[in-house]
Amino acid sequence: MPYIEEAELDEMWSFVQSKQHERWLWHAIDHQTGQILAYVLADHKDSAFIELKAQLAPFGITTFYTY
Repeated sequence: MPYIEEAELDEMWSFVQSKQHERWLWHAIDHQTGQILAYVLADHKDSAFIELKAQLAPFGITTFYTY
C-alpha cells in the first residue's frame, strides 16, 4: 500500500426504517486525490473508530486530530 501523507476522516449518519435503527458511515479519503481509503458501517461508538484506524494502518497513517 502506498504511504498517504494526509487523509480526511468524517462520519455521516442516517436512520434505516426507524429511529431505533441509526447507522453511521465512518470514512477516510486521501486529501490529495479524493480516493476512498477505508470505511466502516457501524454504530456511533469508539469501536467504529478503532476499526477504521486499523484499516488505515497499512497507509502509514498514525496521527489523528479532531476539530
